[in-house]
Amino acid sequence: MNAAVGMYDIMERRVTTVEQISRKRQPLPELDAVYFVSATDATIDQIIADYSNAKKPTYNNAHLFFTTPVTDAQLDRIKKCKKLIARVKTFQEVNLDFLTKETNAFHFDLGVGSFSEIVNRPRCNREEARHCLLHIKRIPAHSVQGRQCDVRGYRSELSRPDE
Repeated sequence: MNAAVGMYDIMERRVTTVEQISRKRQPLPELDAVYFVSATDATIDQIIADYSNAKKPTYNNAHLFFTTPVTDAQLDRIKKCKKLIARVKTFQEVNLDFLTKETNAFHFDLGVGSFSEIVNRPRCNREEARHCLLHIKRIPAHSVQGRQCDVRGYRSELSRPDE
């Protein structure tokens, strides 16, 4: 978060504490929690643990913002925690899993030839197709302030000659 917004800006919005989910945190059951996290099994486990005790939850209500897509298995685990579900007020995927290389450019950090594989793939199974669509849908989302984004790629040594 530090790359996008400073602590002063956060405190100006009446946020009282900012803590890392991986560390032991003081219970504040009278306050709502805003979780701004990557959707990993470890973060899902920690969020569930924060609400596992209905009589003494770590926080009041939960506002969940995930910076990466939540898998179906992770979503099922969240849904199974009824004590958490009762307190979820916001659930959103923000999809910020890209690297900003310069002011008007970004990179998905997918590896060599990945974009070509996403766009030119002749057949995908259901999970691969879902993964491909997630990356392709992000491209127009990165147009900022009315500017159109350009997609640049390169042909890798691993590309087939007929591509």
